[in-house]
Amino acid sequence: MRILIADHHDIIRRGVCRLLEARVDLHVVAEASTGREALALALETRPDIAIVDYHLPDLSGRDVTVALRKALPNIEVLIYTMHNRDEVMPDAVQAGAKGLLLKADAERHLLAAIDALSVHRPYFPGTVSGALPDPNVHTKPQQS
Repeated sequence: MRILIADHHDIIRRGVCRLLEARVDLHVVAEASTGREALALALETRPDIAIVDYHLPDLSGRDVTVALRKALPNIEVLIYTMHNRDEVMPDAVQAGAKGLLLKADAERHLLAAIDALSVHRPYFPGTVSGALPDPNVHTKPQQS
């Protein structure tokens, strides 16, 4: 699996990379610190999965997700956030994300989320799933 990581905090990107490096079948092909950089790198590297922070500078994670799903329809997007606010969860799904993960849960759930998305299954751990609409209802991103 080819993976792009987009987060404006270097330390978080490095931590996610470290978790992924534990698996020989996972390859980080790009790292971005802004939304626009994430889009450009995704178009250049064509990852299978994008791990996108919901709160990116210059283009939100929601907007990045919509643009990625439009430009690369087969890409799977995992939104991750440090905020467990009810409006973030359904917004991510409506944008076209197939998974959502709280940053606080990343160490426990990241590899399971990647495995689910790699076979095109949604991944919403129990800590966030109560706030989400049915992920099968919103399978196409909204037009922006």
